[in-house]
Amino acid sequence: MTIAQFDGQYRCEVKDNAIHVRFVEDVPGTYDLQHVSISFQRTIRVPDDGTEYRLPPNLGDFPLFKVRDYDHRLPSEMAAKGGLFMPMYQKEAMWINFVGVCLFMVKIYVGGVNAISGEHSIEDARTKARRLKRIEEGKSIQDYIVTPGQRWLDGVAVSPGVVRQFVAMPMGQGYTVEAQLTGKEVVGGLQFEITPTIPPKLPCATAITPVVGIPACQLLAIPFSPMVTLDFTPQIYASEYIPPSQERLISSETQLEDSNYTMNHDHAHHGATAFLASSFGGDDVSLPKPMGIAMSGKIAQAIYPDHERRSNWLKDCTMTISVQILDSATFRQVTGEDPPPSPVDAFKYAEAGFPFFKLWEDPSSVAGGFEAAKSVNQIEQDRGLAQGSEASVYPRTVELNSPRDITSPNQYKNPISDPDSLLNPDGPLREFRTLADMLRDLKIGTC
Repeated sequence: MTIAQFDGQYRCEVKDNAIHVRFVEDVPGTYDLQHVSISFQRTIRVPDDGTEYRLPPNLGDFPLFKVRDYDHRLPSEMAAKGGLFMPMYQKEAMWINFVGVCLFMVKIYVGGVNAISGEHSIEDARTKARRLKRIEEGKSIQDYIVTPGQRWLDGVAVSPGVVRQFVAMPMGQGYTVEAQLTGKEVVGGLQFEITPTIPPKLPCATAITPVVGIPACQLLAIPFSPMVTLDFTPQIYASEYIPPSQERLISSETQLEDSNYTMNHDHAHHGATAFLASSFGGDDVSLPKPMGIAMSGKIAQAIYPDHERRSNWLKDCTMTISVQILDSATFRQVTGEDPPPSPVDAFKYAEAGFPFFKLWEDPSSVAGGFEAAKSVNQIEQDRGLAQGSEASVYPRTVELNSPRDITSPNQYKNPISDPDSLLNPDGPLREFRTLADMLRDLKIGTC
């Protein structure tokens, strides 16, 4: 497919425990700087007592590991997503740090559920009905954050100006946001969809030029006879230069076993099998499933509304990155390393005289529909595992200033450099849409 391109490309990489997305120009001095970094901060879990706490501290970065470096030790469903993984303890909290130069739109999903809107990535007529109802009630339907205005996100946006803190919980026990709002736990972890604005040109910049996109995967058809065991990997490597660790045999939409493939009647009936060349990884059924995101106590935090013109967003250049979460035991098994020590609890932190932080923010109506989801403590009360709300803490508060950086850029699609295999080969969970697009889809207002 022929596309129009700026003189450069977007590059996704991980460095110093942060995801970096930036525009790399072909000729220095052609475009203004365009960059966003995303990191995950260890922090205090605030008590779930009904209080809206101020921002908890930063206790250091969560370490990030490339899935591709450990794909042979991870379950295939994790390896297939690519991206990154990090260790977390059960009930450990975290917040997401955004550092941006120029505007980026970031959608955050927790197990496939949008952390801002509460809607699942798979939409139907009921999704539209819920959005129409929210608009009738004067509520926002924005489902993304915009950097650099949004510097942090501490949890899911349960009401205007309030989030419930992100905490890690095992999948399969009904605690995660995904389990409560979808009735299933199949995705887990976090998913990010990052969309830039048009790279802002500097004076006397060069013109855009056309470029042809090249597919990232190859499909190789191979005929075979029934009930024959063959090892195709050397032949595929010799002819296609695809390493054996990146070969997968797909027959009748089923991924078959690695290395030696036994062809039975069911597979032979379809006459051909295909090797899909991609960055897929290994199978180890002994490994537990990845962890998911649940909700804890309340934190005062606003979601900045999007005021950018919809034509300024590069809607065909959304980059999708999965960040999966492993419990401490699984992390040790996969990496051979110890996770960071468990952080101090809120009571000891407050007793030591350390502060929480107050950030001055404009009021915002942006929040989601999380009424059907409960916090970990609320679920444990329902199950008789907790006697009541958690005890309150009273840390001192330090006020922070919030500088605003506003830029206005200018159109088109670009190839993306992905040296660390961060991008999910399946692409975005949803097509790109601004708030204006969503209102237009609902036939409300004009664009």
